[in-house]
Amino acid sequence: MEFKIDHLPLFNQAKALEACHNDKEIMMKLRVLLIQALPGQLEQATCLWRKQQATALQNHLHHILGGAKVCAADRLVETISQLKDELKNANQNQNKIKALWQALETIIQSMQQHEPSAQ
Repeated sequence: MEFKIDHLPLFNQAKALEACHNDKEIMMKLRVLLIQALPGQLEQATCLWRKQQATALQNHLHHILGGAKVCAADRLVETISQLKDELKNANQNQNKIKALWQALETIIQSMQQHEPSAQ
């Protein structure tokens, strides 16, 4: 299953600056914090998924989504939004969920490579 997210930037610089009142230093600090937190947050989401704690997983993804929006991490925002929608779906497509999860892992790796100072 393929998703059309490659056209989206990892980080939308203009949106992120606007959210930070044009303060590039704050924007970069928030970006670094997001990138540093994502691996642990994804691990926690995976645990919630395995334990079939649907409400807790939705809440956790919502939390990650909020940070991604503040940082204007467009690919991450789109992928999490699609994942949240699919998890709400009564007829969940497990292949789509798996593909979205893999996309999240790939996005996080790309962010870490894009911002090596965040590691």
